[in-house]
Amino acid sequence: MQKIAITKYMGANFVRDVHLLALEIAEANRMGKHIVLDLDYEGWDIVETGIEKIVKDIADRLCIPYNRIQFRTNDMLAKSEIFVNKYCGWNEALRDAEHNNIQTISFPAVLRYGQFLGRADNNRMYGHYKHINNRFKNQGVATFHHDPMIVHTYTHQSEFIEFCIEHNTAYKQILPNLPYSDLGIYLKPPIVFGNHMDIDFWKRVYKNITVELAYETVPSSGTFYPTEKTFRPIQYGKLFMIAAGRDYEKHLAGLGFDIFDDIIDKSYDSEEYYIRIDMMFNSLNQFLQSNYDVESLHTRLKRNQDLLCKLVKENAHE
Repeated sequence: MQKIAITKYMGANFVRDVHLLALEIAEANRMGKHIVLDLDYEGWDIVETGIEKIVKDIADRLCIPYNRIQFRTNDMLAKSEIFVNKYCGWNEALRDAEHNNIQTISFPAVLRYGQFLGRADNNRMYGHYKHINNRFKNQGVATFHHDPMIVHTYTHQSEFIEFCIEHNTAYKQILPNLPYSDLGIYLKPPIVFGNHMDIDFWKRVYKNITVELAYETVPSSGTFYPTEKTFRPIQYGKLFMIAAGRDYEKHLAGLGFDIFDDIIDKSYDSEEYYIRIDMMFNSLNQFLQSNYDVESLHTRLKRNQDLLCKLVKENAHE
């Protein structure tokens, strides 16, 4: 078996240097080895990014049978119909959670939402624009780490160039205030960088929200790749709304988690991309106006915390 680390040839929304990937596959084939294209802990969509087709074309040119090539991925659905897919069974998000105590559940006196964004992509750009223009913005707190002086917009590997083109007026509106923070000071949430020891963030910011709008790494449908962005509100006893592919929260419920669809309108889960985010904000604003007694949800939120602990223990030695 020859393992090829494929993450150096792709990201969540792009592929690159495929000529070098072809050379690695050709060398493994020359040695007669079974080829494993390893995404490590990532679960990027190999179909939507185009890497599946690229590998198929390489295999066809080199006359490699498809059953000699396997993708190893953290996408629980692994939807390729061409190559064997193996779910690797270990999620970095749970590895992060393993080092953190489950928190005491508490809520602010008024329903409030949080949106904490790291790397920019199309969905996150649009979600930030929605927050800036949300009529209930005063009931929310948001940060966006994207710095346009460091991450350039108009490059072939930009993960948000579609937003800039399709919603150029919106992009021009948010651009002058990036990176962004509603906090008066700019805190780097440990959420994004895997460092959960930032007491200031958890005590000063996160405890003061009721529901988090989380934006997952893979937004396309037909995949299920939950990361720390999904497990963060569960670990800290918060309600959540997740921008991801179609039926993402349905799959989360399939793992046993309570998605609170009787409390928050989750009809957005049947959509994806910008339409999903529009519907999320509609559902969010309905919830913010409801004056719902979230203190009554402690038992259900605790069950979610307990299930997360169980998953952490089960995956601790994978």
